[in-house]
Amino acid sequence: MLYGVPVKVLHCGHVAHQGERQVCRHLLSERAEELDTFWVLRGVGVEYDLCCAACGRASRHPELVEAREGCVARADDRSSVIGVIGEPEIRRRPEPVDGTLSPAVLPAAPLDVAPLYAFPGEWLLLTPKHLVRWNARTGEIVGRWKVRLPAADPERKAGKPVQYRLHASPGGEFAVIAADYRQNGAVVELRRGHVTMKLDRGTYHVEQTPFPVAFIRLDGQLLLVHATAWNRVDLSDPATGVTLTAREFHMGEGQRRPDHYLDYFYGALYPSPDSTLVVSDGWVWHPVGIPRMWDVRRWRYEDLTRPKTANRPGACARSATTGTSPCAGSITPGWQWPVSAPTTKR
Repeated sequence: MLYGVPVKVLHCGHVAHQGERQVCRHLLSERAEELDTFWVLRGVGVEYDLCCAACGRASRHPELVEAREGCVARADDRSSVIGVIGEPEIRRRPEPVDGTLSPAVLPAAPLDVAPLYAFPGEWLLLTPKHLVRWNARTGEIVGRWKVRLPAADPERKAGKPVQYRLHASPGGEFAVIAADYRQNGAVVELRRGHVTMKLDRGTYHVEQTPFPVAFIRLDGQLLLVHATAWNRVDLSDPATGVTLTAREFHMGEGQRRPDHYLDYFYGALYPSPDSTLVVSDGWVWHPVGIPRMWDVRRWRYEDLTRPKTANRPGACARSATTGTSPCAGSITPGWQWPVSAPTTKR
């Protein structure tokens, strides 16, 4: 009883708020911080409980108990995780897909192609000298503009060779020609073929990831998310090149770097269908591929440094990769960084 109210004594011996995870009894000992651990997945998203390595190896269903928040936090050290028990939840959204194939002869050998979603049957084709708008149903070339490919610099002995990538805005207003695994890109306006923005993400380890860039539409306005450094992305108006997320970084000797200066290499960007979320398929040293996800609206209107706290529970890491593999990967819980985030899950 506490002040005449019945209370529950947790298995750790404390009368306190219960932690969000259950743990095995060994993780309540004084040696808990020295023990390797397993994630015990609950089958709901990637929610998990914890058990020590001995319990994890002994049973697929280890005995777990409740403990106070502080005891759980002490045991929940991601650097000590060596394995996973169980399976994450796989969320499905069945939708009809038209599997009809319509063969068509391309008007030129493209370096890359991109669909124009607002114009069914129309595609953009990138060749070494031209950007071509082509109707696959009729075979008609709707538009053709001379373009200059972004430079293939800097040359790298390691990493991937340059690959030219084409990104089209959903409404067909603009296209981005990017040099994947290199430094530069350009935004082309598709009425007259004029370059409206030049993109530059610097040279630091660009050979490890595709150029981070994606179109989104927020409150009816077409915007461009793009890297401006190895560890920074910005939001710009593709028509004018005006940056909407300007933030300064000045650090003198002995000063602490700001929170928005990340120790994270941005990779390929993937917006959600409604443009509310963006995922970066990036990486961190050692190297480990780690997706980061953030809320675009909160970034645009509430917190210009929003990508600093962008990781969401459920965005999992991939070991022994530098982020050049597809974003879907195996769960490596020791490198998942959970932080506060919106509730919509991907």
